[in-house]
Amino acid sequence: MSLLPLSIVVLLLGLSIGLVLSNPAMEDYLQYVETELGKAMDRSDQSHSTREQAMLKSIFRSHSHELMNTAVRPHTVRSNWGIMSLYETTVF
Repeated sequence: MSLLPLSIVVLLLGLSIGLVLSNPAMEDYLQYVETELGKAMDRSDQSHSTREQAMLKSIFRSHSHELMNTAVRPHTVRSNWGIMSLYETTVF
């Protein structure tokens, strides 16, 4: 066997192992969604009063973990293909 095909096989195996090790679990996905929702709350438009926004932000920050477990987790489907995962969440 020549060196080029063997090198390609080793490279592909290394890449596959790297993808498997970095494949996110459900908890990682929920943490990501929680972070992104927090960023969206911070970027929210100013159409609501400042008092309402402050109240919504404080409620979200204090109860975001419960929100993830009750609203996001039950409506999330994980398609796991070994080297990668696809998460689909339908809340509404």
